[in-house]
Amino acid sequence: MAKDTNNIDRQPTPPIGWPIVWHRNSKKLSDPLSGTVTGIEDVGKLVITVFPPNGMQEHKKGVLHVSNKVHSRPASSHNIRNGAWDFIDGLTPKHSYKMSDEREVRKEAARKELEALNARVAAERLERESKPDLEAV
Repeated sequence: MAKDTNNIDRQPTPPIGWPIVWHRNSKKLSDPLSGTVTGIEDVGKLVITVFPPNGMQEHKKGVLHVSNKVHSRPASSHNIRNGAWDFIDGLTPKHSYKMSDEREVRKEAARKELEALNARVAAERLERESKPDLEAV
């Protein structure tokens, strides 16, 4: 399944077990309900359990953060079906953001390439310094 390229790579992603608020139909003005993260489908895309005050718990899959661009389309079937989640005011985990897997892979490849380049430059410098300087004679 292809990733949604309309969304930024960096989306808030709390750990499993983290308490959140859930907004029905993704409208932040709607009455928020208490929820808990029970799974992570992808970066910023959660599986949650919602606890209505006088009802049975509801399980929601594919719930995106309120800041996700998909919520700018109010009639979106995604918004109607999944709603949106947000952090409880004042309660944000220390490491609440995750990068997309593709971006993490690119960052790791660039880091390894830089390490290899630094090692090659250091080896060349050491080789030059160990050879006698024939021009100085």
